[in-house]
Amino acid sequence: MKRAITLWVLMIFTGTFTYGQRTSHLDHYRSLENRSEKQAFDQLQNYKNIFPKFLLKQKQKNSLYLHQKSSHAYTHRLDSIKINVFAGGVDLPSKNIFIYDADGKNTKYINSANGNPVSKDEYTYNAGGYLSEDVSFYWDDSMSQWLYTWKSEKSYDTNGYLTQEIISNYDQFSSKWINDSKYETTYNTHGFTIKEISSNWDVVSGKWIPQSKYEYTYDLNGNEITYLTYHWDVVQSKWINGLKVESTYDTSGYPMHSVAFNWNQNSWEKDWKDEYTFDAAGYILSDIYSDWDTFINNWRSISKDTYVYDADNNLSEGIDYQWDDAGKVWKKNLKNTYTYDKTYSSSEILFPVLIQDLGDLSSNMLTERKAYNWQENKDKWEITMDQLFYYSKQTKLSADRFDIPGLKIYPNPVPLGSELRIDSEAPIEKVTIFSLLGQKLKEVNDPAGNIDLAGLSRGIYMIKIFSDKGSTARKLIKE
Repeated sequence: MKRAITLWVLMIFTGTFTYGQRTSHLDHYRSLENRSEKQAFDQLQNYKNIFPKFLLKQKQKNSLYLHQKSSHAYTHRLDSIKINVFAGGVDLPSKNIFIYDADGKNTKYINSANGNPVSKDEYTYNAGGYLSEDVSFYWDDSMSQWLYTWKSEKSYDTNGYLTQEIISNYDQFSSKWINDSKYETTYNTHGFTIKEISSNWDVVSGKWIPQSKYEYTYDLNGNEITYLTYHWDVVQSKWINGLKVESTYDTSGYPMHSVAFNWNQNSWEKDWKDEYTFDAAGYILSDIYSDWDTFINNWRSISKDTYVYDADNNLSEGIDYQWDDAGKVWKKNLKNTYTYDKTYSSSEILFPVLIQDLGDLSSNMLTERKAYNWQENKDKWEITMDQLFYYSKQTKLSADRFDIPGLKIYPNPVPLGSELRIDSEAPIEKVTIFSLLGQKLKEVNDPAGNIDLAGLSRGIYMIKIFSDKGSTARKLIKE
């Protein structure tokens, strides 16, 4: 639900926030930094960090949130993002444009800087409505045309879970696609990721060579409790321990601590940890990051991020602090502010491929985000970036991969004290409600009549409905 996910909304451009730079389970497998520089160039710089990376990783634990299309009747769609970066008093403008087909699928994105084209991506979908191919281009000024750079090809199982992704780079000299990297994902019966393996293509042997492996375990509530990384030792032909992260949760299912250990020959040694605090309603208030100091044999504070919300539970401000060891105080470092159009709910907005999760991070339509650096000598915040979000009306429906005839879910949002009603022409076999972190919160078999949501706190959830005609997933809001 949105409460815990706002923990990571403050993440923005790489190199801006300190925790966008450290290596942890928040930034591992499938993050753009770990792929080719070509792929990372415009995508990472321009949008991946509008929303939190940790949310993205958590949502990958259950592909329901990444790959299941929604049949919600969207009223608006995000058409473009205008970005102004202020460096040394100079305004460096860029713009991202998103193009959709008649069915509301995002088919293209174009990135420009100072009014000149820089890069673009073109998307292809399979018969089930899932993204199957992403081809990236860059603009060659000397030839005045788009040239291939890389492409991503995705494969899914019968449940619609992403099982394999192959990245290829384009060789301009041979005019051929050359394999680069491969990512394979395995899920448990609940759809949670339990293993991920990344491999690189060896042009000499013509084979995939393993590089990294990631393994996950969960508690009975679906919370990730351990995360293990390995690297492949070519000489010994076996996996070698790398990093281990152990996470603990409170009784409401919100994370309290994540502690990381590095493997040192024969034992695990402490590396870093995150500590989280929440308000009474379950919204994240702070995240403190610390490193283990072997000299003092204790934790040493590094950074702290704090969050403020408006009356509609939209994140309005996030501030990053750095620990001053000499003065033993937290010093201001970076700040982000967010502005919304309260006329529209985020659930009414259709978002493009690269930021399809943006609507889950707020209650209303995000219209502007500003980033600031703290100037110690001037004792004030100085703006470094301004992002403006532009929308247009969307009249088409986005189709589900599976469509249940005559399905109606109401009321949605669900007012306090009310129950949820589900009607359809086909008998409903099961209803499952998840948090936005992928945690299963409620499951009802053969539901008859209303569904009691008294045990759920106010917030945003995902509801998956099963019938003999298939299944569908929707966003559910409890007020």
